[in-house]
Amino acid sequence: MTGEADTPISTAGMWDARDQLKFEPAAFRAFNADTVLLVGWDRRRDWVAGGDRAAPWDTWNYPMGTMVRAHFMLSHYGAERGPLVLRWQAALATHAPFAQGTHESAFALTPGDLRELAVAEFAAPYVSQPQKVLLTAEADLGGTVIYNTWQLWFFPRDGWRTASGIALHDPAGRLHYLPRIAPGISVNRNTPHTLPATSVVLISTVWNNDISAWIERGGRAIILLADAAAPGPVPVRAMPFWREAIRLAEPHAAWGDFPLDDALATQMFGCAADCALDLVGYTGQWQPLLRRLDARTMFVHEYAAELQVGSGRAILSTLRIEGGQGAQPLGIARNTAAAYLLWCWARYLAAQ
Repeated sequence: MTGEADTPISTAGMWDARDQLKFEPAAFRAFNADTVLLVGWDRRRDWVAGGDRAAPWDTWNYPMGTMVRAHFMLSHYGAERGPLVLRWQAALATHAPFAQGTHESAFALTPGDLRELAVAEFAAPYVSQPQKVLLTAEADLGGTVIYNTWQLWFFPRDGWRTASGIALHDPAGRLHYLPRIAPGISVNRNTPHTLPATSVVLISTVWNNDISAWIERGGRAIILLADAAAPGPVPVRAMPFWREAIRLAEPHAAWGDFPLDDALATQMFGCAADCALDLVGYTGQWQPLLRRLDARTMFVHEYAAELQVGSGRAILSTLRIEGGQGAQPLGIARNTAAAYLLWCWARYLAAQ
C-alpha cells in the first residue's frame, strides 16, 4: 500500500475512487492488529562442506504422509491479561477438518509478550493430486478473539522416485541434490550430443551450442537459467519477483496438475526468481507458461516458456528450482513444490 486512497494515477490505496473500502477488514486485522497469531516451523540442518549449516525447507508444501508441525505463537500488544485458549484445525477446501486441537496456556499473557502457545502436529493425508489446505487458529484471550489462517499445499508422494528416461546436465551444481529424490535419472557430465533424442528428457542448468544442436535434432530439454548473465537463446533481465509485479499462469499442458491460483504465492515461494526472460525480439515459435506483468510499466516478461528449436523443443525458465535465496529451501530435495513443478514439466516433455 503506497497511499491511503486511490488517485487518478495510482490505485494502490485502501479506498477506491468512491471512498469504498477495497479489502475485508478481517483480512488486515489478522496480521496488523495489536494482538496477532503467528505460525512458525521446525528448524533443520545439513552437513555441507565439512560444516553444520542451517537448511531452510519448504514449510508451505508437503508430500502426503509427511508430518506437519505448526508452532503457534502470539504477538500480544493489546491490553488483555490472563490465560489463553487456542483452537486450531486443518481442512481441505469444502471438507470437514481432518485434524484439530485445543490447548490452554499454562501461563498468563501480559501486554508486550511474544510467546509460543502450542505445536499442532498432524500427518498430511492421502491425495491423488495437489490439494490446498487451510490451517486456521483462533485464540480467546480475556474474551477477545484473535484469528488467523494460512494456506498450505499437499502433494502426492514424490514421483521422482520412479523417474526414468531423464538425464541431468548440471556443471553448475545447482541441482546436485536431485539424485537424492530421483535415483533413476542419469547424470550426464559431458555435452549431451550423444543422448538418444527420442527417449531422454534433458534437464540442464546451462545453455551452449552442443545443447542447442541436440535440441534442434529433436531433443527435449528443460533449461534452467540462473541469472541475467547466463548465456541462452534469449536475453535474461534482472527484475523482482514480488514487488510491483503480477504472476500470470498461462494455459499450457506442461503445468500438469500443479496447483495454480491467482496469487501463486506459497506454492511459488521456494522457486521465486529475480530475473525473467525477454522474448520480445524472439522470432521463433514459443508458448508462455508463467509470465511476469509489471504493474508500473505493463511490460510482460517470462519466467517460463516453451520454445520450438528446430525439430525439438525446450522449456526455458529462470525459476530457482533449487531455491537457495534468502529463506528459500536449500536444494531441490527440500523444495517440495518446485520439485513437483519440475516433475510436471519433465512428464510433459516425455510425452511429446
